Amino acid sequence: MQIPYALIGKLLLFFIALVIFTSLISLILGLVLLRKGVLILPRFILFGIESLHFFLKRLVRMLGLNEKLVDEIGIEIRNRIYRSAFEESDPQKRILVFPQCLRSPKCPAPLTRYGIQCQECGRCAISKLKKKAESVGYTVYIVPGGSFVKRIVEKDHPSAALGVACGYELNYSMMEISNFCPVQGVPLLKDGCYCTKVDEELVSEMILLSRHPLPVQHTGRQRRKEEKIKEDME
Repeated sequence: MQIPYALIGKLLLFFIALVIFTSLISLILGLVLLRKGVLILPRFILFGIESLHFFLKRLVRMLGLNEKLVDEIGIEIRNRIYRSAFEESDPQKRILVFPQCLRSPKCPAPLTRYGIQCQECGRCAISKLKKKAESVGYTVYIVPGGSFVKRIVEKDHPSAALGVACGYELNYSMMEISNFCPVQGVPLLKDGCYCTKVDEELVSEMILLSRHPLPVQHTGRQRRKEEKIKEDME
């Protein structure tokens, strides 16, 4: 049997052309969203970003742009798509996940199975934001890597998840967690391994996103909840 090399070559060229076309359209529509705030064909853009993530980053570099744009587009689209479902979720069953790089270098918190157990020492932004989130019912985690997030979601079965991380980690985590619950994300203002920064005001606003009255937990109830979390972590 003769192998149809000509047909295979044509199919390969067609596939390459399709990949390039899909990447360009996804990138253009994503840039329109970031620059103009106009969301067009969000599912198509997400498909392009998820399927052609590394190719898109290379394409962006070839165009002289910052490859972080790809992750920024993915985060912004998911924030738009899941915003309504997030607002409808029960605030008392949500989780808020911070990255360990946001901690102070002098942080005394120990690492446990489900992340870092904050001591609320006040040396970094996490302490204040954690208190605010817990006051309306969130369970707060500080994790050293994205692999912890999926473990936490499978344990807690949250109504929704709010994440803070660098662009790549946040985009990837939101992609995975959106299969379990509505997600929202806030990318770091400054990346790195330690002493990173986040827009605290924006995180506070995201914490309070809800179409339901936000409860303020009673101190005793909050303390019992924290004790249960510590028991789970040990």
